[in-house]
Amino acid sequence: MKKITSIYSLSISCFSLLGFSLLSFSLSASPFKSLEVSVENTNISLQYDRPQRLLQVLSDSHQYIDYSPYTLGASLVIKNSKIGFEKKENLINKINLNYKANDKVETKKNLLSILEKHNFKKREEITLDLEKIQLDKNSNPIIQGKYELMLPRTPNYIIVIDPSNSKDLIKLPLKYNYDFEDYINFYKDGFNIKNKIKSEKITIVQADKETIIPKVSYWNDKNYYLSPGAFIYIGIESSPQINSDFIDLLKYHVVF
Repeated sequence: MKKITSIYSLSISCFSLLGFSLLSFSLSASPFKSLEVSVENTNISLQYDRPQRLLQVLSDSHQYIDYSPYTLGASLVIKNSKIGFEKKENLINKINLNYKANDKVETKKNLLSILEKHNFKKREEITLDLEKIQLDKNSNPIIQGKYELMLPRTPNYIIVIDPSNSKDLIKLPLKYNYDFEDYINFYKDGFNIKNKIKSEKITIVQADKETIIPKVSYWNDKNYYLSPGAFIYIGIESSPQINSDFIDLLKYHVVF
């Protein structure tokens, strides 16, 4: 039963013994389900009568996609959580309060434009890599409730956010062996950015939401490489709190 229309839901009962599972499938759902997981970009809603281990849910979900998902960018999103929305609204209010008339008007417009075009969702901070979960029992929690499972394809770009110069998220193609400085130079040349971009204003948010503040100096020759779908955030001058809140909000960005 590969395809199930959105009219129906998929009910799964699971009994595990020594790692083996017996699955029973039904199109009729009981009134209450302990766990419901909607798999993004499919018509599948997995429904379980009792809480399940994460590994079981992922294994079931993988049956309904025909590609290898990008696990660094995968997300288990808590349905109906308003945390991402509230953080976004709080940041919009701060921007409106901090940037008065004639004070960085373009930057304010750019920030608001970026925020208004995107939704931010609360995600569980757990790995969705099947191999890692199989090797580490601590990465295989029992879950219950209502979720969206996002299993994206691997993106072929990284994203630059530069509110001082642009109102959009700017996608740059992935380049072999490029580090963040190479991408910054590529961005400046390609988009004719005249003003200097200070390295201390840059934050990297990797696809798995790891945050990195690169340390650039004559004595530090470390390269900072980016995962597909990673963000380079170029901070706004004299706005440390806005920058910090924006970077925090990026952890709730789940769409690739």
